[in-house]
Amino acid sequence: MDNHLEPPTSSWMDIKYYMYTRLVLSYYRSEILLKLQILQQGGMCVNEYFKLLKSFLMKTGLHDGTNEVKVARFMSDLRKDIQDIVELYEYSSLGNVLHLEKIEA
Repeated sequence: MDNHLEPPTSSWMDIKYYMYTRLVLSYYRSEILLKLQILQQGGMCVNEYFKLLKSFLMKTGLHDGTNEVKVARFMSDLRKDIQDIVELYEYSSLGNVLHLEKIEA
């Protein structure tokens, strides 16, 4: 029996942490963090931008952050014309902001 075996995991979070720390290469995470840092909505529709942002957050392990941080991040990288419109509405979650996407049309 191998004495270097780690104890069995006790939760999904343990498994997720183990897989992330053992299997995700650091350069891959660094590359995604860089892409996340320079992400802007640009010519994408709001829905495309949201999906890309969500994907980057998931791949870097940052998706578990507070809702306020995610909304602030989402809003800060929207085009200014859309930011101005969205700020007129009340929203409390990223889901609420995404539903305002229809105002872009």
